[in-house]
Amino acid sequence: MLNNIKNFIQKNRFYWQYRHIVQRDVWLNYYNSYKSPRRNFYSDYVKINGCKSVFEFGCASAPNFKNIQSNIKSEIFFFGYDINKKALKIAKENLDIKTTIFSNILSVKKLQQSLSIMGYKSFDVAIYDRVLYLINESEVKNHFQEYGKF
Repeated sequence: MLNNIKNFIQKNRFYWQYRHIVQRDVWLNYYNSYKSPRRNFYSDYVKINGCKSVFEFGCASAPNFKNIQSNIKSEIFFFGYDINKKALKIAKENLDIKTTIFSNILSVKKLQQSLSIMGYKSFDVAIYDRVLYLINESEVKNHFQEYGKF
């Protein structure tokens, strides 16, 4: 029963929008986890495949991109989306802002404009790190139908 309640809360959009109220340092701790070996998967992938542009859905305070930026010295365009404004604020304060766009709004127009600014038509890689389980199957299908072209 307790696991069901915990699972319900953790899948709730409001929990993720306001998690920092309950766990004050959660987004700074996420950001500081950029050195975690599990995050090397993304920088290794970007390096091996010569990726120049990265999209992350549910980027939080952007520890995955910080890891990429720390391990790859070439310029990488990064678009990070998250519903938590506090997490995005921490990301913006700590990362090279000229090659990054962080937004709590996701739309086709926003992605097209952001890609155009950086001279791209699509992203080389998209990261969905531990987020898809939080949305239902219909939302996942709709998301990929709408944004899969990017």
